[in-house]
Amino acid sequence: MGKIVVIGDIHGRLDLLQKSLKLKGIIDDNNRWMAENIQVVQMGDLIDRGPDSLKVIKFVHNLKKQAKNKNSQFHVILGNHEIMALFAGLGCDEAKMHWYYNGGDSVYLEWLKTTGREDYDSSWPCLPEFYEDFSPKGFYGKMLLSYRPLLEIDNILFSHGGVIKEIDFDNLNEIVKQIFLNREISQYDQGIFNKKGLFWLRDYDEEGIEKINKLRGLRFQVVGHTPKNGISVELGGKLVFVDVGINQNDLPCAITLEDEFIEIHTPYHHKIVKSTEDIFIPLVRKDRIKKYPYNNPKYKAGDLIKLFSVLGHKYEVYFKITGIIKDYNMKWYEGEFLYQNEKETRVKQGRWLIGHIDKHGRIVN
Repeated sequence: MGKIVVIGDIHGRLDLLQKSLKLKGIIDDNNRWMAENIQVVQMGDLIDRGPDSLKVIKFVHNLKKQAKNKNSQFHVILGNHEIMALFAGLGCDEAKMHWYYNGGDSVYLEWLKTTGREDYDSSWPCLPEFYEDFSPKGFYGKMLLSYRPLLEIDNILFSHGGVIKEIDFDNLNEIVKQIFLNREISQYDQGIFNKKGLFWLRDYDEEGIEKINKLRGLRFQVVGHTPKNGISVELGGKLVFVDVGINQNDLPCAITLEDEFIEIHTPYHHKIVKSTEDIFIPLVRKDRIKKYPYNNPKYKAGDLIKLFSVLGHKYEVYFKITGIIKDYNMKWYEGEFLYQNEKETRVKQGRWLIGHIDKHGRIVN
């Protein structure tokens, strides 16, 4: 097996993406591809929260072309943030709302500056041209749609959230592409796009992982999506988490997979561990930024919060909080999303993320 370099979730940080790639000599000081005969996998969530999502998309698009000239490949996995953007580009109101409350507002601000519309109202919702740019045939949407929902290299399966159930592995890339090209808005939050699908999954069981790994003859699965503030090998070496929180920890990081070893490389850490043994390697900087660039407001059970309103249309979204729950290493508001238009009100059970929690139950970002 040759070397595979893995980069975790970026979230709009062009500077940290470039620094991460330079750690392994993938790009030169001029940010041009230089590595030969190598495969690089970026685990999705290139966009949102950080200041340079649009620049990241264009930079990655150019790097993918440059890699081929060096007999290399730069693979990009579709993350849940790209999925929200693409469904929003189709005109899905639920996706627009979810995208906004998960960092899409930063993309809109960047888009206004890029298109010379800084004098426009920057509050959400936004100009229809913005959504058109993220439609399957739009400028940014086309590039997002070229990313892969699933990738298998040398008996390692890469996906943003993970796979615990049988899916159509061989045709999945084309299936996902056709859903967007056919503008199947109803697929949002359904099937592989639901919260237990490969873009959103956080709840893993060893039996499900082991079943898929045996079915495909996999050594292990690699996932992003769930920030661990480090590298975590779990379930007897069957599952490797590589979202180190590059954005919120302000931490460039590149991971090399070779034979039975995982090499972890940051400006502050360099360590090699076995991929066959469960281990957690914390990578948080001592001087790291301890807050996300946004603050989650504090609400209580019974509160009704207006989340979203479409200007010029009778469409509003509210969230009614019924409780606060802990799930995996996250805390959530649990409740009901109320989607209201002129004709009806639809009620859908759901969760609204409060933040990630540490082993003491404290919100860490």
